[in-house]
Amino acid sequence: RETVRRLISDYEKNRNNSFYEAVMEMIVRTNRKIFRSEDDDMCEALEEIIEEKVTARVEKIRDKVEAEVRARSILELLEDYGEIPENLMGRVMAEKDAAVLKCWHKAAARAHSLDEFAGAM
Repeated sequence: RETVRRLISDYEKNRNNSFYEAVMEMIVRTNRKIFRSEDDDMCEALEEIIEEKVTARVEKIRDKVEAEVRARSILELLEDYGEIPENLMGRVMAEKDAAVLKCWHKAAARAHSLDEFAGAM
């Protein structure tokens, strides 16, 4: 029981250390039954820690997917004006800032040519 408490305490102090995070995750997964049987409060604390990590990962993945969807919809709008130059396509697909992509999406919807869109970027 004391070991579990110490692990939780140490984890809280080192939560930004990716190596420590990986080791802690392995310990918890390997000893799931022990952690669950020790104490409901500790189990809840561990679940909160794990939930934070999962939530952060999900948000990161969601942001990445949303950026890619927005970039692809920009390119779909621009396809009407012919073959999109590779450098333009690469720049659009490489952009990850949601605000920039939103502006570009509006610019693509208003543009009457690839050159006009490129100028608006």
